Amino acid sequence: MVTVFVEGPVEESLLTQLLADLPAAGRVRIVAAGGRDDARPRARKELLVQQRPVILVIDADSIDRDIIGEQQRDLEDYFAWGAGGVPYRVLQFVPTVEAIFFDRPEVLEHLLGRKPDDIMLAAGEIAPKAVLQRMGITDLRDRVRALSDADLQMLRTHPSIAAIREFVEENTESTLLRKSA
Repeated sequence: MVTVFVEGPVEESLLTQLLADLPAAGRVRIVAAGGRDDARPRARKELLVQQRPVILVIDADSIDRDIIGEQQRDLEDYFAWGAGGVPYRVLQFVPTVEAIFFDRPEVLEHLLGRKPDDIMLAAGEIAPKAVLQRMGITDLRDRVRALSDADLQMLRTHPSIAAIREFVEENTESTLLRKSA
């Protein structure tokens, strides 16, 4: 069992959709915490107490590479102490998970019902949550559930989503059993 800890219900809904096609999907638990400060200790407790692979998926809440790097190092240190070889991963979306839609404008067009202009796309790289709200997308969870299979497939190619999927596939029981057989 791999547990994916996320900040809240939007991330939970999105990752549920984006991991659903994996053969290991039945052995993945996605936990929506009450923000990053709740997700971090819950993920570490799962890692240390339950001795199960975890992945912490949070928003970087910054576009400053130095800040993001420092946060990543701090989180890696936080999880490394006491992990005892149990696999874990810390993944930050820059600046937030909603940025993946601006990296895949075709999907964003389907969410909006119209083609996003270049100014929207540029602003979305810096403040994706705010731009989506200004475009009229106030409840992303409902919109995510309505994405087509083609849209989901396109989002699955995003590097951060691909990294999450790879971690899940590498750390589920059936994969570990196949490797040892």
